[in-house]
Amino acid sequence: MRRPTLRILDLAGSPAAMGHAHGAAYADEIRHYADERIRLAGAGEWGGGTLDRDGVLQLAEACIHAHAAHSPSLHEEMCGIAEAAGGAEDESSGAVVMRPRTGDFWAV
Repeated sequence: MRRPTLRILDLAGSPAAMGHAHGAAYADEIRHYADERIRLAGAGEWGGGTLDRDGVLQLAEACIHAHAAHSPSLHEEMCGIAEAAGGAEDESSGAVVMRPRTGDFWAV
């Protein structure tokens, strides 16, 4: 299996500004990644039970306050990514983005 070329995105500024730059640079890929992770999270292999898309998004949204309290700067960054990427979700629940290394959902 061939690995993709490593891309470097130089960022500076506030967490929100860096997130916005990240989201703008990779919007299509971020939306695709989030859609795929939402599908996987609902498939049952990760959580032991199946959820439809709305169920996964509701679960993600229910966690947002705890995530924001745990790491306000990361929350700001994720909000910037979601805003610039256009979100992975057009429904009223808002945008969903992922924290890539942990697989955590962030609903903003």
